[in-house]
Amino acid sequence: KKLNSILDFIGINLRVKVANKSPIDIYLDNLSNDCFKFFEKDIKKSSVFLKDDEVRKYSISKAYNNGKGNNLYLEFGVYKGGSINKFANYLSQKNLEIYGFDSFEGLEEEWITDEYSPIGTFSLNKKSPKVAKNVSLIKGKIQTTLEGFLNKKKEKITFVHVDVDTYTPTKFILGKIKPYLQKGSIILFDEFYGYPNWQLYEYKAFTEEFNPNEYKYIAFCTRQVAIEIL
Repeated sequence: KKLNSILDFIGINLRVKVANKSPIDIYLDNLSNDCFKFFEKDIKKSSVFLKDDEVRKYSISKAYNNGKGNNLYLEFGVYKGGSINKFANYLSQKNLEIYGFDSFEGLEEEWITDEYSPIGTFSLNKKSPKVAKNVSLIKGKIQTTLEGFLNKKKEKITFVHVDVDTYTPTKFILGKIKPYLQKGSIILFDEFYGYPNWQLYEYKAFTEEFNPNEYKYIAFCTRQVAIEIL
C-alpha cells in the first residue's frame, strides 16, 4: 500500500507538471528544435559534446594539430580566468602561451537571453584574475588594445576563443583578426546559439564577417560552436 501511495503521488505530480507547462516552457522547447533544424546538416558532420570543457579541449587540440603549434593563441573575454587557465594548462605542455583580452569592466552593452544582463555585468572592477604563468593578459577595452597588439606581433593566429557574448565587440574582434587567420585556424564561440535571441549576438557578428565558403563547422555543444577556417 505504501509503495502504491508513493507511485500515485509521483504520477499525480508528473501529470500536474505536464498539465501546467507554461508558454515559456513551450517556447524554449521549440527554440531547441528550431536550433537543431537550422544547424542539422552541420551538427551531423561535426563532433558533438555535452560539456563546455570537452568542446574546449577538442578545439584547442585541433588548433594545435592544425597549426603544428605555431603562431598565436588568443582569448577574448577572460573574466575570472576559468577557460583561459584550462587552455594554458594544455599549451604549457607544448611550451606555448596564450593571450587574454579583457577590460575586466564587464559587458559593454546589454545582453538579453533567458536572463537580463545589463551593461557592466561580469565586472571585476578592473581587477585581473589569477592566471597561469603562460597567460599574458592584455588589459583594457579590446577596441583599444587589439589592433596594436596584432600589428606588433605580426603573426598568424592558430586559435581564438570568443567569449564576449554581445554583438559589437564580437564583430570588432572578428574584423580585426580575420587577416591573420590561416587555413586550419580554429575559432571557438562560447555563446553562439541555443538561447533566446542568439541570432542577435555572436552568430550575427560571425555571419556578417565570414562567407560560408571561408569556414566549416567542426564542433557543437549546448551553446558553444567551433569553426575551422578553410
